[in-house]
Amino acid sequence: MTGYTRTTMLVALIAFTCTSASAQTFPHAELGRQMLESHIRPTYRTLAASFAKLRATTQDVCADGAASSNELDRLNIAYRNAVLSWARASHLRFGPVTEQNRYERIVFWPDRKGRGRKQVRKHLRSGTEGLQPKLDSTMLSRKSVALQGLTALEIILYGTRANSKRVDKLGSFACSYAGAIGDNLEVIARDVSKSWDTNGTWSQRWLSAEQGNRIYLSQLEVTREFAHSFLQGMEELRSRHLIAPLGFVKQRLGRVYRPLFAASGLSTTYLRGGVTGLQHMFDVGGLGKALRQFDALQTSTVEWQFREALKAAKELDANPMGSLTQDPTREHAISMGFPMKSIMFHVSGLLKQHASLSLGFNASDGD
Repeated sequence: MTGYTRTTMLVALIAFTCTSASAQTFPHAELGRQMLESHIRPTYRTLAASFAKLRATTQDVCADGAASSNELDRLNIAYRNAVLSWARASHLRFGPVTEQNRYERIVFWPDRKGRGRKQVRKHLRSGTEGLQPKLDSTMLSRKSVALQGLTALEIILYGTRANSKRVDKLGSFACSYAGAIGDNLEVIARDVSKSWDTNGTWSQRWLSAEQGNRIYLSQLEVTREFAHSFLQGMEELRSRHLIAPLGFVKQRLGRVYRPLFAASGLSTTYLRGGVTGLQHMFDVGGLGKALRQFDALQTSTVEWQFREALKAAKELDANPMGSLTQDPTREHAISMGFPMKSIMFHVSGLLKQHASLSLGFNASDGD
């Protein structure tokens, strides 16, 4: 066989392989099922377990009606784990978590004018002075969303100043308030997880996408749902939780940008957890597997960029009390932003080309 013949056959083989890949049908139904079974359900079950642990710890710590400094150490650990579990689920902005204001009841943010913080402080002050009765979860669920979730509990445990030391003790009213929040969070996460279980309402809607389904008319719409949540989740982490704290986003005159979970020093923990959740969605949820059959090189690039982003995130989280505006923390934060943007660029391009999805991401957006 001559060199020319070998070259011709190689070109023909490459052309055939490319044609075969482009001719494949995107596995919308298969991917939707894997995303549900391998990512959505496990993520919410973990969240429900974490919130249940937070509730149990709060109940135990406040068993005598108040909590001492030593007892609060356990509660702070449970709180950190709850924040981390929520971070890993926070990109899933669809389904039952969007009903009954559940998402906002878990985390009230951004609180641009500090109204939520003011409500919580006023509530604590009036309760401590005996001006209102102690709360239970049912009473709390009917109040403002700003009073209900992890952001409210942060104020109880840490106050409102950024990178604060935790409070030394919790009084009777603060303990009952923290307990009501723990109960409330457990109920929310349990109800959301139950809706995604095998016989759950949202599970059935997800798997039976067709005409007559009032949420999803086709499996393409299911793919669009979680693909949009993936890109939106990455963009929000990058722009709101990384770029803005670095000072690259202009704020209104006299207004200081306040990252989520700033008081507890868990802002970088939340950022790391968010990227971990998105990586799980890509790797375990099946999105990467589905895209690899069309473009293995770009898919491998995304996997590498995730590793780079998480490497930088771990460096950030190793010094949670540090400021993102100071070196070397700032250097780690900047090095984290580039792979996050690259991931959005590659994934949105692959989905547009091979899954017939145009999700509106522009590579020129942001910094």
